[in-house]
Amino acid sequence: MQGKFIPFIVGCIAGVAGLYAFIDNRQIDAAAPVDLAGLSSQVVPVEPEVRSPLSVVPEEPVVESVVQIESSPGAERIDELESRLSDAESRIESLELVLANVSSPIAESEPASEPDLLSAGFDPFVVSEIETIRNDLQLQRLELRDRATREGWVSSDEFRQAFRELNGGSRLRETLGDEDYDRLLLAEGRDNRIRIDSVIDNSAANSAGIQDGDVIYRYADDRIFTFRDLRSATAAGEKDEPVTVQVLRDGTLVDLVIPRGPLGVTISPVTDDGSE
Repeated sequence: MQGKFIPFIVGCIAGVAGLYAFIDNRQIDAAAPVDLAGLSSQVVPVEPEVRSPLSVVPEEPVVESVVQIESSPGAERIDELESRLSDAESRIESLELVLANVSSPIAESEPASEPDLLSAGFDPFVVSEIETIRNDLQLQRLELRDRATREGWVSSDEFRQAFRELNGGSRLRETLGDEDYDRLLLAEGRDNRIRIDSVIDNSAANSAGIQDGDVIYRYADDRIFTFRDLRSATAAGEKDEPVTVQVLRDGTLVDLVIPRGPLGVTISPVTDDGSE
């Protein structure tokens, strides 16, 4: 009897073993790579989005940043500068005068504010004449600049020379005389003297005895009020002819003899009311 069951038991064991083997094979098949070629006809690939380096910043925030810049304090500063530029254009005539005399360290200018010349002792008729002269010169300068701009020579030496000739100081000095012109400069708070800051060694001024701190009062026969006056006087007449230079030194006028021509000094404008 036992001999009949032995083959049956062996068959059961073999069947169970075969079942385990079948299960293992199915697991191996499930872990195998998927055949993508067979699926390609059913799956639609998704293309990755390609973006340029600039596209990483959204378009709308860029617009917002521009708006912020336009409303920033820097924009307000630009508006302020433009306003100042507009104000400066209204003073173009006085600036042109400085440019016309750019070769000299000192340029004559109109008074910063309207002085009370009547309170300074000037006759009303003289005050009216001063205003007429200045208005006339202002109009002439405007016409000169307009014509030079239209004809294309506003940046030329010819224009600068013509502008220098429209110098209010010369006309006023001729009209008032030296003494009243000196009073006018003082009344308007403008410099009326040239002071020697330093004397160059071996120069004409050094040989003549001019000293630091001297104030030039007269050169030859000309009263000296401005740098332009001094430059014109030294360039007039014959080169190296002896002339007298009158300087104010410690409240006293001192006469010195010097050859006409460059002095060899550094100078600066000062105001002298004659109180010393």
